[in-house]
Amino acid sequence: QGQKTDIFNLFVPSSDGVYYFDSIADFQAGRANRLIYQNAATGNANDAAADFIYYVHSLYGQDTVDLAENLRLTVGARFDWYVSDDQPALNPNFQARQGFTNQATYDGRSVLMPRANLEWEPTDWLDIRAGAGLFSGGIPDVFISNSFSNTGVLSTGVQIERLANGQFVETGNNPLFTQAIGAAALNLNVADPRTFYDIPAAVQGLQGGAIIPPTAETNAILPAFQIPSDWKYFLTASVEAPEGWAEGFAPAWAQPVLNNWRLNFDAVYTQVNEGLSFRDFRARPLIVNGQRQFTPDGRIRYDGIGGSAAQRAAAGISSVNPGSNRDIVAFSADEGRSYTVGLSLTRSFENGIDLLLGYAYQDIEDRVSGARFASTANSLYGTGAAGLDPNEEAFGTAFEEVKHRFKFEAGFTRNLFQDFGIDNDRFEDLNTRFNLFGEVRSGRPISFVMNDPASGRGSTFGVNRGNHLLYVPDFRNDPNPNDLNVGFVTFDNATTLANFRNAVELFGLPQGRIVGKGEGSDDNPEIYQLDLQIAQDLPGAFRGHKTQLVFDIQNVLNLLNDEWGIIEEYGNPETRLISASCATSAGTAAPTGSPVCDRYLYTNFNPASTTKTIDQNGRSLWAIQVRLRYEF
Repeated sequence: QGQKTDIFNLFVPSSDGVYYFDSIADFQAGRANRLIYQNAATGNANDAAADFIYYVHSLYGQDTVDLAENLRLTVGARFDWYVSDDQPALNPNFQARQGFTNQATYDGRSVLMPRANLEWEPTDWLDIRAGAGLFSGGIPDVFISNSFSNTGVLSTGVQIERLANGQFVETGNNPLFTQAIGAAALNLNVADPRTFYDIPAAVQGLQGGAIIPPTAETNAILPAFQIPSDWKYFLTASVEAPEGWAEGFAPAWAQPVLNNWRLNFDAVYTQVNEGLSFRDFRARPLIVNGQRQFTPDGRIRYDGIGGSAAQRAAAGISSVNPGSNRDIVAFSADEGRSYTVGLSLTRSFENGIDLLLGYAYQDIEDRVSGARFASTANSLYGTGAAGLDPNEEAFGTAFEEVKHRFKFEAGFTRNLFQDFGIDNDRFEDLNTRFNLFGEVRSGRPISFVMNDPASGRGSTFGVNRGNHLLYVPDFRNDPNPNDLNVGFVTFDNATTLANFRNAVELFGLPQGRIVGKGEGSDDNPEIYQLDLQIAQDLPGAFRGHKTQLVFDIQNVLNLLNDEWGIIEEYGNPETRLISASCATSAGTAAPTGSPVCDRYLYTNFNPASTTKTIDQNGRSLWAIQVRLRYEF
């Protein structure tokens, strides 16, 4: 078996230009204050697009053996190998920095996936199955696409800004820039219908003449990268209560109710074999007087220390601050696992009623939670919360874990035309159906984070990413609740201290340590959902034809009462509580060029972190959808 994937992904941000205005009045007057324009060095955005083809070839085989009359074993294996002749454009600067090229792809990589399945039917009412195997597939091509788009050599950009004194500046110090080009870029004729559609020719020439900096940010995959795969182990059992099974212990009136129930049990354990993670390979550990440096709570510090060369030398810093640009590299990681257990009970009654009761339990830990919905290397690297290593997302509870989920379904199907005595054969297959779907599930986990208040590669953690798992000092033995110094944390004022302590109490956060990913928090509130479907079959225009009218009512609870059926959550999966800066032993911010980090200085408490907001994506609203279907 073979599969060809041909990708052309035109993702060149700001290739049509992005204007910024300081006010509505400036917009109306055509007075732009900034223009960001990035494009392929050729001026044609297609030349910077990800354009590549790869093939997946597969060989597989299996055999089934009857070990006994009611016991069957199936074993097999699948072998996938990848072929691609396309490579990202070579960035020699990246190669010089990292010692390997940015041209690695799927080419030449393979995965062998053995699998086994056992089926046992000891009775006619019990069926048990178990299996294990290695599984791969569904690889997110977005991260390989990023390595083709973000090579650091294909695109250039300019950023033109208006200064307070009326002059213009190009922030990249492009030598071709002139005040006339700045005026052409930011003084706009809003009466011209082509304004905002065409980039001024002078700006296009400026961008085309821009020199691609050797430090341009680059995305790549590590040459040793392996195709992601998971080991899966499952056990499933199905029990169908046979007719008459309750005769020995239940009264006669209860036996019809107890018969014909079906119980299903499913358990799945997944262990990552080859996973996925991202690091900024340009980040360098902070070295002072020959020693690696750490934050007060034990995290690795990378070199983000500013200041002059003389200041850094006087402080004994021998490492190199690489600046804000990054080399984001995808590599294989072997951490990740999940437990999922499900139970369901179903029954169909002769009067047309169908019932289902279900419960599912999840326990999921992963490394890169952001991979579920991220689309750029920046979001894949920076979305999740980092732990003891600020340069990589922490291992812990997955963003989308739903610890407990209860489901209820009730259906009623009946031909009401026949019940009302309509015996015409055109009405014999026309049913009325009512289906009610209910669900109660746990809220999503919350990962509480703090950030370096400095933009880019901040001096506290030394990496260009925003989310770091929160450290909570121990307030339990603090004799003075108003003391701004708690353990090795100093709060900038009493209001910040009070707000932080209230948040710790509200969410029941563990104290005296780093709060783990999704750990120690009062998870988001439980979610209650109830949907209703009403369907009616009607005769068609001709014999044998049928018309179906369907009403889908989503979130019935909210239709009945606008305070029911709403989804309230505490912000994002990563909720920023505070900003953390390095401070001296006296609790003052570390001066420019100083690597001192005796304490944390906590500032900028985020009030939104303790406020529940109603989901704005429509899930907290009721909706009615009407569908008409004609069958012939």
